[in-house]
Amino acid sequence: MDAAFQNAALAGFAFCLLWAAARDARGYVIPNRAIVATTALFPVYLLTRAIATGSMTSALGDGAIGLSLAALVLIAGFAMFSLHLIGGGDAKLASAVALWAGADNVVAFLIIASISGGVLAAAVLIWRAAFPQLESAPSVQNFGVRLRQGLKAPVPFGVAIAIGGLYIVTRLAAL
Repeated sequence: MDAAFQNAALAGFAFCLLWAAARDARGYVIPNRAIVATTALFPVYLLTRAIATGSMTSALGDGAIGLSLAALVLIAGFAMFSLHLIGGGDAKLASAVALWAGADNVVAFLIIASISGGVLAAAVLIWRAAFPQLESAPSVQNFGVRLRQGLKAPVPFGVAIAIGGLYIVTRLAAL
């Protein structure tokens, strides 16, 4: 029964990531409700894992480490937000995923999210430059000009963060 609640919390986490990614891809907005739900599911996961393993001390330690990592990622995220590199929702979502990742997986999450974000940004940039008529941009400019202009357009980095978060889900489900 404990495993069922643990798996339900992981499924809820995965659902929240997909919800955030879909909304970010569609309108460049990550709903705060998705971030709050992601964060609220973490204590449920910790409690069910503590009951399953019989070690409340380990769960509390993992929770404290997760909170510390989430705070660090949030601070770094808001620094990038202040430099207009990412959106505020991206910073909050990355922090919520870092909470779940913990010390064992946070580096892997950040690497996967960064690589996914780079690939996503390149794909979006090339798409906007190659198909300006679909992006309601003037197509009379040459490809290089459209590429430079595309650098100023937003990219839904919530999708890349969700990809890294889904990796965390698979890691936690395997444990």
